[in-house]
Parts: sequence; C-alpha cells; structure tokens
Amino acid sequence: MDIVSEYYKDSKKQTFYQKYWGGESIHVGIYLDEWDNENNNLDLCDIIRDASKFKSHVMANLVKSYLLDDRHYMLSNTIQPNFKIADWGSGYGGTARRIISKWESVLNLSIVCYDLSHINCEYNAKVNLNEDYSNIAIHNQSFLEIDNRWFDLIYSEDSFVHIDDKNLIFERAYNNLNKGGHLIFSDIILKDPNNCSLESLAEISRRISVNTVGSKESYIRHALDNNFKLCNVIEYDSDIKKHYKYVKKFYEETEPPETQSSEIIAGLDDWIKHADNDNITMAIFIFVK
Repeated sequence: MDIVSEYYKDSKKQTFYQKYWGGESIHVGIYLDEWDNENNNLDLCDIIRDASKFKSHVMANLVKSYLLDDRHYMLSNTIQPNFKIADWGSGYGGTARRIISKWESVLNLSIVCYDLSHINCEYNAKVNLNEDYSNIAIHNQSFLEIDNRWFDLIYSEDSFVHIDDKNLIFERAYNNLNKGGHLIFSDIILKDPNNCSLESLAEISRRISVNTVGSKESYIRHALDNNFKLCNVIEYDSDIKKHYKYVKKFYEETEPPETQSSEIIAGLDDWIKHADNDNITMAIFIFVK
C-alpha cells in the first residue's frame, strides 16, 4: 500500500487528476449516450467532469436506497437514525460531498473518508472546509487497518484494484459493518478471466503494482466466503472505454507539449488497449452483511 501512497505524491500526477480526470473525484465516470463527443459539440472537459459527477450521483442514490431499504425505514418516521458511512479510498471526496448534499435534508448522515494519500486528504479537507461539510471526517489511513468501527454502509470507487489481497477487503468490510449493513463498490475488473491472464495485463499490473486483478466471479466468491450476500452487480462496459479515450484526448489537446508526461500518456494507452480488447470492464457491486 506504500506504493499507492507514493504514486499520489507525484506532483505531475496530482495536477493530471485534478485538471483532467473530472475535478472532484479520482474514478472512472459513467457516460450518457448524449455526451458522446462524436455526435455533439460538447467540450471534453465538460463531458469528463459531468461523467464523474454522474458516477457520484449513481453511488449517492445507491447509498440512500440501500440505507433505507435495509432497515425498512420510512422517511415519515418521527425518530431518524443516525447513519454512519465509510468511504474507502476517498480520493478528493467528491462522492462524499454529493451524498451529503443530496440526502442530509432527509437523513441524519456522517461520513468517514479513508485515503492513504495525505495530498488527497489535504485537498478533500480544504474543499470541505470552504464549503462547510462538517459532517465529513477525513483519516489519512488505510481502510485495511481499521476494525470494529460498525458502519451502516461502506462504499468505495475504483480503489480495490490497487489491493492484492482481495479476500482481506471483504474480511475487513464484514468486521466493520453493522448487521444488515451494505458494501457498495465500483472497480475495474477482468471481463473474462478465462480469456485474459494477469500476464496479458503486464503493463497495467506493473503500473499499479498489483499481482491480482479482480473479476465479477472472484469478487462474488470472496464476498460469499466472508458471509456476505449478493444484492446486485451492475456492469458498465462502454464507460471505461470512453473514459480513458476522452481523458487522453483532453490531456494531449490541452496540456502544452513541453509539460506532457510520457508516463501518463503510456499509462492511458495501456488502459485504452485493454478496454478496446475487452480484457477489462467496470462494475458496481452491492453486498449485504
């Protein structure tokens, strides 16, 4: 995990994520068909930003839905429970702020953000202070190190891909959730592990320093092994392809040639290649304890 922390210390990478990746979050966006850059005159910056916001919107709606459904809780109740939520691998905290903005008027919510990068945490804290998000706490800590915190819900976006021991993720999640609590996460996964080995993803695995990449089947197996029940899996095949292509095009068209990073461009090319070859995809998983 130290490698992940070191990765986000790089000033060029921080500038890249803040300027080109969507602004408030470090995750793959969800793209609506009408945003397809080939069919309209929308600015690439707006498309990537709106896709990132829409992904946060999707996650926020899932969080609200499963918090309420899980406890058969009605908004007409006179006594509202205090829901405690964790964001594992929170990045710049965009989704945490979206959840609070959308639902704090009807739900009593608090969110604890965990992220290994102190730069990400500082950025998150600065935005929260400026916009008065006092019910979001930030811990510069690996979520794999925490235990028995008893959250009502844990969510994560595209963070588990960085972790080799996938089973440990579910072990820790189970130990940190209340009974009936949900684990909701998105991740980049192998589309068909039978036709794509880790060796064929050598460039990507080396770049993010992992020896394992999850799949739909392996994540479900790890979850069931740790006594979770599967609620749903939502796959987003086209979005990962669009995201990396749009980000690369935006970067090359906007960043001055003399300050462009060959490492960043090579990394984007690797992701684009494997997305185009249908080796990888993105999915949202929902499990309940």
